[in-house]
Amino acid sequence: MPLKMLGMIILLVLVTIFAGLNLDNKCDVNLIFRQFKDVPVFLSILLSFLAGIFVMLPFTFGKGKGNGKHSGFDRHEPTERTTLRERRMHE
Repeated sequence: MPLKMLGMIILLVLVTIFAGLNLDNKCDVNLIFRQFKDVPVFLSILLSFLAGIFVMLPFTFGKGKGNGKHSGFDRHEPTERTTLRERRMHE
């Protein structure tokens, strides 16, 4: 059985146990214009996690785009921190 599949099964079992143990724990969720009463805690945590994923998606997919220039120093030019072996390679 692949390691990723086994890890996913274990994760899903842990999430199910967490949800089952917290069914009686309820909280109120207050959005600006609406308030939800007696929302299970695991549901509010899950929705917060999903909202975080949704907010970070543009930053994740936008990383590869740009003007093609590298930021910082050029890796082909020797600097003070390069080793002697790397300096000899560039000579």
